[in-house]
Amino acid sequence: VYLDSYPYAGTTSLVDPLEVGLPTVVRDGDTLRSRMGAAVVRSLYMPDLIAHDEASYIQLAVNLATNPQLRQQKRQEILQKMQGNPACFDSVAYSGAIGKLFQELFSNWQTSHLEASRSLQNSIPKQPDSSEILSNAVQLYQRNSSNISAISQLRPIRKQIADFWLNLPTENLETAYKSAEGKNYKILLSSGFQKQAMMEDEQIFLQQLTQISKGLVHPKAVNALLAAMLYFPPATMRIPNARNRLPHWLIKDYEQVFEPEAAVKSESSSDLLAQYIQSPQFANQLLGCVNLYRIDPSDESVVLELRQIRKQLADFWLSVPSEKLETFYQGEVRKGYQAILSCGLQAESMTEAEQNFLQQLTEISKGLVHPQAISALLGAMLYFVPGKMRVPDARTRLPQWLLDDYEKVFESALIQTEQTVAKQDYMPQFLNQLTAGINLYEIDPTAELAIADLRQIRKQIADLWLSVSGEQMELLYRSDFGNGYKAMLGSGFINEPLTDSERAVLNSLVAELSKGFGTPQAVNHLLAAMLFCRAGQLRVEDAKTCLPEWLLADYEQLVGGAVKKVAVG
Repeated sequence: VYLDSYPYAGTTSLVDPLEVGLPTVVRDGDTLRSRMGAAVVRSLYMPDLIAHDEASYIQLAVNLATNPQLRQQKRQEILQKMQGNPACFDSVAYSGAIGKLFQELFSNWQTSHLEASRSLQNSIPKQPDSSEILSNAVQLYQRNSSNISAISQLRPIRKQIADFWLNLPTENLETAYKSAEGKNYKILLSSGFQKQAMMEDEQIFLQQLTQISKGLVHPKAVNALLAAMLYFPPATMRIPNARNRLPHWLIKDYEQVFEPEAAVKSESSSDLLAQYIQSPQFANQLLGCVNLYRIDPSDESVVLELRQIRKQLADFWLSVPSEKLETFYQGEVRKGYQAILSCGLQAESMTEAEQNFLQQLTEISKGLVHPQAISALLGAMLYFVPGKMRVPDARTRLPQWLLDDYEKVFESALIQTEQTVAKQDYMPQFLNQLTAGINLYEIDPTAELAIADLRQIRKQIADLWLSVSGEQMELLYRSDFGNGYKAMLGSGFINEPLTDSERAVLNSLVAELSKGFGTPQAVNHLLAAMLFCRAGQLRVEDAKTCLPEWLLADYEQLVGGAVKKVAVG
């Protein structure tokens, strides 16, 4: 909880806590200085965070401090309001509003002083509109690209136009692009002003735009791209497969400026990404997001931002020449890489695009023989869940500068997982009970006690598969427990008619499997369902691509009706 000072209220100091969604307590006053904090919060339309005296200030602070649900609610509300660019931070909207107020005041004055105003109005020269100002400045610049007056006019105009596109709702982009605003945008886009050297604040702004538009997956990606196109010099930016990925109304202007017949400098985008990844702004953003994620992993906006940062880092490693990997890894990038590597983001379910990207990285890094194998491995480590990936003989095959971080995240987690499975070892007495039950059944398939025991054991095994995490499944399958599981699949007991309760269990498992193998626990459900099906009864379409390698052979034997009997013990 952020407690604002009183009577000397905060203004710029209040921006930082609001930007990270920190619930804020402010007190209203009677003087200009004591009312400024309250004015900022009031512009967010959150009057319940404004106290009017000392007692209510204390009470509000106590309420927030002792009520985590209220704090979370206010945090989400503040973040949402801040993302909407509130009036107190929107200088363009504010200047427009106060300009409108001045016009209204002047109009009122004219009405009350009609005769005097007529002569005064005639004496005031007509002010050019924004389109005229832009056109004049562009003409001056194109006549002489060193014209300081034209450059100083075009810089703020470009920023205003970029901000306009950023703040526009996505559903209104096409309409605006075909309006007067779009016409002004095209004039500036084709002016060549992008060739002008950028100021430091413009470079930072372009880096932010590039981050949002990267991959065209962010909800505001096209907004940011429209703004970024005003800064990238012609023919220095290219969007792969642009005709299929950009909205139809933008393709023509994009191609005219950025994909003419002249060669495109493909290096520029990767160079810009490399500069940004090594910048303090990127490091601060990454570490801030990691901290927020650790505080609240359920915050979707933070998860989305971390996904984008992860993709940028992976792309960065792929763009670094192999001989420079160690230099970059030992530099400023390492701290941020380690933070995101160990924050737990890998446990989040991957999107389809992330799964495809990880598959590409895995193919490149496989066997560590490809020239970019280590680069791809650095990217892949950001996606693999700790304990789920292992590089065989890592100490002799990985470079020394990477070994420590790899072992801390992946080898230690894998050892802990193995120890967990080994510690439980799924009970030698349980396996003995299973073996005895199977042997008794094969001696006398009508023995009711043996059948009853095996039914109970089968249910326990099925329940266990449903409770095992994805990273533990293969280890468990290859353990003595897995041997017991396969022994039951290969026994004659599998052909016993199901009871009503067992049929209900099987139906529920089949219903889950019908959702497809893209669901998180599909393999768990299959392992459990196989216990209740006779040979050939359960079939998975395209099993060779859907099932993990460690399960495929046993599954195919079951479907073919020739399950090998496996000894237990």
